[in-house]
Amino acid sequence: MNPTDVLLIDYYCATVATVGGDGYDEIAVYEYTSDDSLVMLNVYCKTESDESESCISYLVPREAVDKCMEAIEKSGLRDWRGLSNPQSMTGALIVCKFRDSDGSYVRVSSEAMPEDGKEKLSNIAAVLGQYIKEEYKIK
Repeated sequence: MNPTDVLLIDYYCATVATVGGDGYDEIAVYEYTSDDSLVMLNVYCKTESDESESCISYLVPREAVDKCMEAIEKSGLRDWRGLSNPQSMTGALIVCKFRDSDGSYVRVSSEAMPEDGKEKLSNIAAVLGQYIKEEYKIK
């Protein structure tokens, strides 16, 4: 495996402030040095009953990043930082962080989002979820 430390997209969803339910799922996508047509997709998971987080790694086509960036553009995530009347949700925290074209990072969350923000963030997870397949799994 030749992953790099260049994070491209990170999607994090945690259950918070609930009795017996705190845990998280995270999908992180990194550059992959051996082949420009591939990226490394790591899926992290931890439930309250787990002693440590689990991690499963996948080598997926770079199109996963392209499709996520299309969803990010369509959702207007870059504009969330300037919302005049942001909404937040309780019981869960969803964060999306992505590397912008200039190399900087944009981070948005369910703590300050538009009214339909949860749906827009879920679209990112849905795109990434399409690439969590046995055929891409690193054994």
